Amino acid sequence: MDVLHIQSSESQSRDDSSSRNEGHGAQRALIRLPRSLPLTLRPGTNIQSHVAERREGFEIKYIYSAVFNGYAVNLSPSALKALKASGDVQNIELDQTFTIPGIANSFPSQLGTVRGLPQKRLVGGAGVDIYFFDTGIDISKPCFGGRARWGASFGGYGETDGNGHGTAMAASALCAEAGGTATSASGVAVKVLSDSGSGTTSAIISGINWAVQQYQSTNRPSIGVIALAGAASTALDNAVTAAVNAGFHTVVTAGFSNLPLSNVSPARVPGAVTVGALPRSKAYPSNSNYGAGLDIWSFYPIACPAGISGCTTPTNSVQVYPRHLESYVGAYMAVAIGSYGNKTPAVLTADLRSHAIPDVTGVPAGTTNLRAVP
Repeated sequence: MDVLHIQSSESQSRDDSSSRNEGHGAQRALIRLPRSLPLTLRPGTNIQSHVAERREGFEIKYIYSAVFNGYAVNLSPSALKALKASGDVQNIELDQTFTIPGIANSFPSQLGTVRGLPQKRLVGGAGVDIYFFDTGIDISKPCFGGRARWGASFGGYGETDGNGHGTAMAASALCAEAGGTATSASGVAVKVLSDSGSGTTSAIISGINWAVQQYQSTNRPSIGVIALAGAASTALDNAVTAAVNAGFHTVVTAGFSNLPLSNVSPARVPGAVTVGALPRSKAYPSNSNYGAGLDIWSFYPIACPAGISGCTTPTNSVQVYPRHLESYVGAYMAVAIGSYGNKTPAVLTADLRSHAIPDVTGVPAGTTNLRAVP
């Protein structure tokens, strides 16, 4: 057995209502069990057997089966100490909080001209599901045309988007008014973030686990869009890797902390499509994370459909955070699948890069200069 490892010392999110009132000193941990446990039993049965004698100070919150054999648990310090001594455990990681970026002066003096730029408009994506792991989607917005639906919510949140970020993410992929090209694809809301824009690793993994199960059940080509980047998390990396290995295309943001991607999750996952935010000047933005793991660059939004909160159309006088670019790339992939059929994540990523334009200037050594195009 591998020696268990404490990945992070951060506590659970205060926005996760399911983890409140758990007693002084309680912590949320993510537990991974080796696949070598009896495979003749269901993954849930294995886990329940593992925890059968661990009842005091031990409360399971989520069980993971599609992405890895494990669970998230609220446990007391004494229960954590006992769990560390268990020979069944492969990995322990304390929950951490991920937060979406807000509006900020990201690209001062680099916005360039937005209006009048030629935009190649491809539409399609029929038969493809795009899962948005975010604050939810207001599916009533006219631009969705009935193609957006609620999937599931994790973290104790209701099925509403009180933030607007998730709705804007979906619009940027599905709505022509927002520059989206996947105008025939379907959008699925997987709410893993509170209306304040933050959520826990455990809830995000639960959303990915659920989406992979849906993909495997429906056998429909599926793409996941994750606009979150944070401290290194082995558990989250494992979940995204498992999703990609199952054939679930996954697009993630590179993030905006001026850090090597090797320190950022889930951006550092090799199989995911890691996207950097690009100003219209096509010049490397100094706040972007960087490194060999960055697959492609994408422009931030060119427009916002009426009534979509959380979406800000950039102009020469307004500086905005480029927070919907993952949706653009996810939409390009959906259009490709709708037009040419589904492919493995590795092949589709290679296709995306082979059609890209190498015109991003000033990139650090070892970082791609490829810009995504429809």
